[in-house]
Amino acid sequence: MPYEGRILVCKIDAVYRRGDRIEIVDWKTGRPPTSAADAQLKQLQLALYRFAYATREGIDPDSIDAAFYYVAHDRVVRPERVYSAADLREAWAATGARDAVAAR
Repeated sequence: MPYEGRILVCKIDAVYRRGDRIEIVDWKTGRPPTSAADAQLKQLQLALYRFAYATREGIDPDSIDAAFYYVAHDRVVRPERVYSAADLREAWAATGARDAVAAR
C-alpha cells in the first residue's frame, strides 16, 4: 500500500465480520506490551492495518476494530482506541515512528 511516500506491506493475519463491524487481528509470537510506549508503538501497526484494509475495501475505517492476539500467552489485547486516519498521519510523521514501523 502506498503511504506517505513509502510502499508498505501490510500482512493482516485475520479479518472477522462481527455483525455490522469488522475486526482485524494481528497474531503475535512475542510478549504483550510491557509499557505504555511499547503499546503505543504497536497500536500504530494496527492503525496502519485498519487504514490499509479500509482503503482496499472502500469502507469507513471507523467500522473496523483491531486487536492483537499473543499466541504464547493466549491473550487478546485491544487498544483503548485505534488511531484515526488523521492521528495515524501525525504519529507517522513523529520522529522515528515511520522508521520503527517500516522495520517490522
